Amino acid sequence: MGHKQKFGQAKKVIIPWYDANLLCYIIIIFTIFVIGFSLVGVSIALNNTIYINYIWVPVTIIILSVFVLSSVSVRITKRIILRFKNRYLKEFNKDTL
Repeated sequence: MGHKQKFGQAKKVIIPWYDANLLCYIIIIFTIFVIGFSLVGVSIALNNTIYINYIWVPVTIIILSVFVLSSVSVRITKRIILRFKNRYLKEFNKDTL
């Protein structure tokens, strides 16, 4: 009837388009630019007394960008570790057979 999965084989994980590796790398690069832009905003707000009351805007952007950056970085790191682990196990199983 259907395709039976062999013991020890995992199904391939389907990653949605918005979580693809290329898009995650683009998000990381864009987030780094946003953090840099926000740091410039903090610097300008600290140097001009007119803008000191609005320092919360770039600080909020920095905090949110750091959360996004850390989330995407952890996701990519897990994916890379899993890929190398699977590759190593595949080579190890090939050598032991």
